[in-house]
Amino acid sequence: FAQWSEADPLQADASNARPLLDILERAYAGMQSTKVLGSCTVCLSLLFPDGKLHVLNLGDSGLRVFRKNKVVFATHEERIESPRVLGWSCEHAPSDADYLVLDVEPGDIVVSATDGVWDHLWDDELLALLRRAGGEPEDAVARAMVEAAQWRAADRGRDNPLASLARRQGLPPAPTQRDDATAVVGRVCEGCGRGGEE
Repeated sequence: FAQWSEADPLQADASNARPLLDILERAYAGMQSTKVLGSCTVCLSLLFPDGKLHVLNLGDSGLRVFRKNKVVFATHEERIESPRVLGWSCEHAPSDADYLVLDVEPGDIVVSATDGVWDHLWDDELLALLRRAGGEPEDAVARAMVEAAQWRAADRGRDNPLASLARRQGLPPAPTQRDDATAVVGRVCEGCGRGGEE
């Protein structure tokens, strides 16, 4: 969708209640005009200088905010048999996305990832990776998460978050398999958290 959006998220107007939805709607309209085949999930986030983190999520990608060794926010879990997706011939639209505005604090760690990460790593495993990473650059932490998820996906006999979700939804557990896995890790810096100045 990025190739169809002419909006620069760095120029987003904080007075707009849902700037990420505007960006996604422009990208979606551009994609629809090309009738490109395929579908995708969407997870966008944008931190404003006032410490407000805007989050837009549609589908089984998602976002978590970690603070002081615990998860303080996680996006909504999708229904396994019918996740929401966007695409040329799909029934969902950008307006179907969940849109939230969160207060974040300096030191918070924001992780956006695809289901290839969330399906295979428990939150305590992610927290352990974050603790071990210490002062590592965020891209190295994201790479470690993806590698751990791929390694865990190869362990066919292991319980995982996807199997747990299937049980909660009354479904038989899906076979463990590798999936595309992408993660982006960001750390809220001093001056960007609650009450921070630009």
